[in-house]
Amino acid sequence: MTASGSKARPMLEILLNALAIAAILLGIAGSLALVTLLLASGANASPHDLVVLKRWLLVIAVGGVGVVALGIWLIVGGRPWWAAAVGSLPMTALLGLIAWVEFTRSR
Repeated sequence: MTASGSKARPMLEILLNALAIAAILLGIAGSLALVTLLLASGANASPHDLVVLKRWLLVIAVGGVGVVALGIWLIVGGRPWWAAAVGSLPMTALLGLIAWVEFTRSR
């Protein structure tokens, strides 16, 4: 191997870890955006709706913490591609929710 070829492998690992960290940060942003949307939707909610919103908030909070913990565990375990996939799940859920609301909204 050449000298540049031996340096390419560690650089690739650094970039993959950076991608995984960026995906985890994006997942945190997606979780926070979902929490914000839920809190905004509860302004004029009935007591029953508030109970449902609190449950959704709990699920999103636990899911967000789980995504961060699992992503870090996968990075430490040497699987940055899996960490990037796991880290991007909350943002994918947010985009799916926005698409679902847009497509099912009555006009």
